[in-house]
Amino acid sequence: MGAKTKRKVDRWVEELLSNNAVMGNLSIRLDPSTAEFEVDPDEDGDLTLTVWSGAFDTAVDSQSRITAILRAARNGLGTFKAETRFATRIWLADNDLAARVGSDYNTRGDKVNDTAAKYAYQDTADKRVDRALLTDSPHLGVDNVEVLKNTVSASSSKLVAFNTLTQAMESLWHGDPINTLEEQAQAKYLVDFWDTLVAVRREFGRLGKSERQALRGTSMAGTALSVHGVIAVADEIYKRGLDPRTVLARLAEPEYLGGEPVDYFSYDNPVWARIGALVQDGSRLGRLRK
Repeated sequence: MGAKTKRKVDRWVEELLSNNAVMGNLSIRLDPSTAEFEVDPDEDGDLTLTVWSGAFDTAVDSQSRITAILRAARNGLGTFKAETRFATRIWLADNDLAARVGSDYNTRGDKVNDTAAKYAYQDTADKRVDRALLTDSPHLGVDNVEVLKNTVSASSSKLVAFNTLTQAMESLWHGDPINTLEEQAQAKYLVDFWDTLVAVRREFGRLGKSERQALRGTSMAGTALSVHGVIAVADEIYKRGLDPRTVLARLAEPEYLGGEPVDYFSYDNPVWARIGALVQDGSRLGRLRK
């Protein structure tokens, strides 16, 4: 897909995952020169199309929208409602007519191919807990977590990519739920943990684009690396049965350098260079841990 088409499809996928998309009519084509079919009116004038052989395609229109629907349906988040119905227009048109109609009828711009990205995540307990955290936390959600790409654009207001949360859970969360009740309990714990975290460090919640961009390059808070750290802390608190409010409160306390207070997550805090999160010139090591 070209950049314009990709942005269009990505926008539709996000809306579909939120079950808040306006797709309009979908158009599919049946080629009468290769298909066998019958069209029968009933007593009310409604038509019934019976196809004996042949196939529907997108020679006229709607490839982008159908691609977006497929991507949303196959997305590992599982938030798209599979029972969603779409208004569909069927064109009976050979190749010449389809080309003419498509040229005049398609109002969404660039021609697109039939690629439909597949987001088929392994169905593990960690990922189910992660999805529950994403969907149940008021600080996250598909509008604050990137669910289509493995990285977050520098111009985006989103916190982190879903892939980062998933990898952090797989590597650093050791709850090991063995049934649905344990999964639900651990997801509830993580949602409450995130509430406490955002109350102390709002960078891990929803921010405006300008504020999010200002943090990038100056603070570790909200970076992919810091999210891995947050999950590790959540795991340790969970194992020890501690109160997150008591432990996380320290994240709001500054460090003191030469008697001057420095925010704990600031690049000016030498702890990040000392543990290898930053190189000595202050540039970050890797936006996303693979």
